[in-house]
Amino acid sequence: PHLPVSGEDEIWDLLTDRNTLRHELRCAGDGIRTRPATEADRGVLEELIRRPVDDWSPDRGGLVMEADLPGALGRESRIGAAWLTPGPADDDHPEVTVAIAPGWTGGGLGSDLLAAITDVARAAGRAGVTATVADDRARRLCERLGFTDAGTDVMRLTF
Repeated sequence: PHLPVSGEDEIWDLLTDRNTLRHELRCAGDGIRTRPATEADRGVLEELIRRPVDDWSPDRGGLVMEADLPGALGRESRIGAAWLTPGPADDDHPEVTVAIAPGWTGGGLGSDLLAAITDVARAAGRAGVTATVADDRARRLCERLGFTDAGTDVMRLTF
């Protein structure tokens, strides 16, 4: 049920092996990057979705998106995150959660994170992923990335 890696370095290797640093997200050179999530990022995940993330651990897979912001330290520079938790039907299709900080939405960062976290699941040997969609915007994003309808408010991507 967990990623077949033992540490942050190996998760980073999974990310950087795909398409020559595809996961190092850039927006016209604005200093935005993605790194593997660690236990120290739990508070950031919880702030972004405004609820506890008890069912997540770093070995399940997660990413944090950061921006180089002048004068910003710590959490202020963490502008998004994506993580994998046990899926609603089976753990071979973990559930993907993507969250972008207020003020950073609408620029494609959510699309980049969703693509990156699905690649993490694929590299870990998962059969696919699921996503719970709260609105039409989330549904359209999932559809653009190849997800199909799997029931009420659930989308599924099979690899």
